Amino acid sequence: PVNLSSGQCVQCLTDTRSEHRMAGKPDPYAGIDFDEINEATALEVDEIKCLKTCFDLFDSKKQDFLSADDLDEILRAMGFRPSKEELMDILAEIDEDGSGEIEFAEFCQLCAKFL
Repeated sequence: PVNLSSGQCVQCLTDTRSEHRMAGKPDPYAGIDFDEINEATALEVDEIKCLKTCFDLFDSKKQDFLSADDLDEILRAMGFRPSKEELMDILAEIDEDGSGEIEFAEFCQLCAKFL
């Protein structure tokens, strides 16, 4: 399990002036279609960048997607306690491609509901 307090993601999302730069490392935001995510969620670029940081923390296996178990852990870190049925309903709602996996854009759509 990821050792992440809800405060870490919340702090990132509320501190819109923070920059997440890692010297000497590849651009962590490469490949993100900010315009498409903004259109679908109304999230601003800085919020999307913060969500990418949170997504990467939860994607500890570096698979570029999150599982239902990861989703449960994320919601619990945010203070929500969904039942198995509620969790499956949330997953079905946001898993647009039916893969059973939550890709970053789907993660942004989920988080936009709570912001």
